Amino acid sequence: MSIHRPVAVYALLFLFIPAFTFAINTSPDSINKDSILIHHKNDGNTAEWPLSKFETDVSTDISYAIDNDKENLYLAMNIPNEGIQMKLEKMGMKLFIDLKGKRKEGRGIAFPVKDETALTSAKDYNKAAGITDEENEKLSHTEKSVDKRTIHSMIALRLNYMNVFGFEGIDTHDQGLNMPGSINIAFAWDTANVLHIEYIVPLKMLETRESLNQKDISVGWKINGIYPSDSFQQSGSRRRPRNNASAAYGPNTTGFDPSRKIVTRETIIRENNFWGRYIINI
Repeated sequence: MSIHRPVAVYALLFLFIPAFTFAINTSPDSINKDSILIHHKNDGNTAEWPLSKFETDVSTDISYAIDNDKENLYLAMNIPNEGIQMKLEKMGMKLFIDLKGKRKEGRGIAFPVKDETALTSAKDYNKAAGITDEENEKLSHTEKSVDKRTIHSMIALRLNYMNVFGFEGIDTHDQGLNMPGSINIAFAWDTANVLHIEYIVPLKMLETRESLNQKDISVGWKINGIYPSDSFQQSGSRRRPRNNASAAYGPNTTGFDPSRKIVTRETIIRENNFWGRYIINI
């Protein structure tokens, strides 16, 4: 009997190894990130987005993510720095979608639309952004006496429309943020004063579904500044967000910490550009 025991053991191992190998190959880590099913909500709360979806632009500390559900293209932004928030609220920001995977700015959405009464001098903008003469390379993080919820409510009253341009068969025009069958935008601040923006772009406004399948596109953002940027910031210079923020009401479930990064004066006053790539899988 002892002569045949090793043969039996090897036979059992032979039967076990394929099942074990199959279990390894189907682990969650081996699944493509685009296969993650996200139940998107157009509410300005990016909590439903997995952190693994986000890339971060190092200069501005803005994190962004892209997804689709075969009907719509979804985009999300988390903007923790309050100086950058003030900048885009005043100077405006544009989202670009280039279906050829380059960095063309012919098609996109302006939101927020630039405030025509925005500050135009670097000195005034430094003051508004909290950059003091004594520490002109860092943003001041001193707590303001004014209730930030009140400030956000006042800002939200002005951010009530977008400008759409360059989409095939559609003239450049202004429209509301919630338009059935068209582009929709929602935004909100969480308890840590992180600004979250979500976009929904119907794929039919880009091309036919068949032509979009497996298309490698580029998506970029430009935050206007007093001065143009010296060059495009490379999409390779990114870092993952850290999940270390606390929450109270409404809450900051996304984990983006608004105080973790100092943004320089140069970043505040200059135009900011950053781009990402995305393959549409339908």
